[in-house]
Amino acid sequence: MKQAYYYFLFRIFRFYKDKYKEGDKSAIWSVICVSTTCIGVNLLTVYFFFDFFDILPMFSNKYWAMSFMIGVGIVNYLFFIKGKKFLTCGFTKDRKGGAKIIAYFMISVAIFIVIANFNREKIFAERRANPPTEDVVQKNSLERQIRDWWSNRKK
Repeated sequence: MKQAYYYFLFRIFRFYKDKYKEGDKSAIWSVICVSTTCIGVNLLTVYFFFDFFDILPMFSNKYWAMSFMIGVGIVNYLFFIKGKKFLTCGFTKDRKGGAKIIAYFMISVAIFIVIANFNREKIFAERRANPPTEDVVQKNSLERQIRDWWSNRKK
């Protein structure tokens, strides 16, 4: 499994070196960003799956997600990217490997979207079943102003 991840890192590195003519430092930075995003999406998918079955609580704070991604990026860099071991494995670019990486991206995103939609439906169902009991003041919006103006105009 580690070799597959190293190949993934190698292909990201070569993509940014060959296609965008980046230097080593900026290509490594690109590897960190892309691989951390992929790992983060996969881990969030697992987290949302557990949340759907009420195994883990849902965190609604966006800062939690940002700190999680930063932590994943630091661990990813320290354990996999820092030593540039993925460049010394003797990998070569080929169509079969590229197709596998594209399939991995597509499957990861599809699973993430499906599980996120399940969670969204669960949250909406909970809100319909348990509406807020306190007085909720609706914010004044442009749409509300237009509706009020239109209804007053017809009278």
